[in-house]
Amino acid sequence: MEDSDYRLKHQADIFRERLQAMLKKYDPTSYALFASNIIENVFEDRRRMAHYPMHFILHSIQSNLLYHHEYRHEEITLKDFQKIMKHYKNYYDPIAQRLLVQQPNGVVEFFINMSRQQFYLQQGYGSDYIGRSLKIFIPNFFKKSEKYFIDTYNMSFLEWYTMGFALYAGMLQRNPKILSKQYLYGLDKNIYTEAKIDDFFRLFSITKNQVKEFNTNVVKKIGEIHALFYDTYLQGAFLERPLLKLDDQDNYLAVHKELLMRRVLEGIFDICKKDIPSVFGLEFGASFESYVGEVIRLFNNDSQIITENQLRKLSDKKVCDYVIVYEDYIFLIECKGIEYSAYISSEYAMKGDNSSKKISTGFEQLTSVAKQLNDKVFFDLVGDIQNKKIISAVVTYKQLYQANSDWYYSNVLSEHFEKKDVDLKLFDIKPQIISIMELERILKNMSETNKSIYALFEDKINKGEYLTGDWTSYIQEEGSIPMLETAFNDFVNTQLLALFEINRSKL
Repeated sequence: MEDSDYRLKHQADIFRERLQAMLKKYDPTSYALFASNIIENVFEDRRRMAHYPMHFILHSIQSNLLYHHEYRHEEITLKDFQKIMKHYKNYYDPIAQRLLVQQPNGVVEFFINMSRQQFYLQQGYGSDYIGRSLKIFIPNFFKKSEKYFIDTYNMSFLEWYTMGFALYAGMLQRNPKILSKQYLYGLDKNIYTEAKIDDFFRLFSITKNQVKEFNTNVVKKIGEIHALFYDTYLQGAFLERPLLKLDDQDNYLAVHKELLMRRVLEGIFDICKKDIPSVFGLEFGASFESYVGEVIRLFNNDSQIITENQLRKLSDKKVCDYVIVYEDYIFLIECKGIEYSAYISSEYAMKGDNSSKKISTGFEQLTSVAKQLNDKVFFDLVGDIQNKKIISAVVTYKQLYQANSDWYYSNVLSEHFEKKDVDLKLFDIKPQIISIMELERILKNMSETNKSIYALFEDKINKGEYLTGDWTSYIQEEGSIPMLETAFNDFVNTQLLALFEINRSKL
């Protein structure tokens, strides 16, 4: 360890020791209730976020559970809480110092860490998010995965969604966001047995001891130094288990209600990817690719869209999932149902993450199609492309922050490109890495403004990555996508209204 790292470690140790001294005296139940109420208020009034950063508040709840002295049960006051927040904000952590001071060109890597630290807590989940999840997971693509889910966790995908939305609806009616199992016990007992509901709560909730186990496992996974240096950047235990069990009477607190909704929408993916990666990966890939095709067709004519199966009839080389032919350009799309899964966002971790490998494979497929287009292999499908430009994108399931930055291409993806047949010069604009949500926004923008996707790509890149950020911040599209709003409304009308009627007395 270098001298500078020893200094940073000492600074991180001091931060943690003082934080522990501050938090150990507060009763975890009262602290969690107090802090979660602040999160709720800040989420509704973003002007307060500078004083009460939500990522620090959530970190403090988890730290209180870790550090609490069992014989001390003081009540937290606003003045004391403000001192705790001041301690966080005064901490110039080792990651910030390394990337912003000691390391040349570390700004992008810092922003990736900061994005993963904060953005998931600031995100709300409306009808588009809900409709998208329902359309991807309800169709009959998951026969093996859903059977595993039923056999292992005692519920179907539909039951997962129904209980999750019912729980979220119940939480919305309460402040603080506390519910007991009795609330869900009021659902249709012919379907939602108490045993099934107990299993559901086991997947969604966490106890004080389980928080300690989670922390121990993370330290073992990434090492003590990384756990110390990245401490405030780690996405904590509540991301996976958003309900904190408060007592033996089965009362549960949603520390942040949007984390509860996120778990409802993404939990099936997270659980099955971890438990049965091979089986689920194949089924999810098919469903995700089908959904991307549905989104593309929503904003384009069928005559413009060429599918992978059509390409394969003319070539035995690598092809992509969709080719969209416009008047003066061609848009190639490869679907990868991936996310960034490493605990930390160091350059080394990003290089080794499966997402980077999958993206490079996607770029190889896009390169192959671009070459074959130039060689007129697909002439019968696309016609003469001599005067047409080629753009492309890898579409991911979850967003990869700053994935289109020059730093990400040069420092994370370049080594993977060297191992594969990737030639970026075949494309008029650098291939983009976009989430499905970002693809939806791009296509919706094209439809409503009559501005081509090529022009949109060109404008964003010419303005510079530091000014535009990711596609989610660049395109501020408002209004829902009708297809997704319909999926949401159909689910509410067919599945939830009857349950809400049954459970009305408990709201």
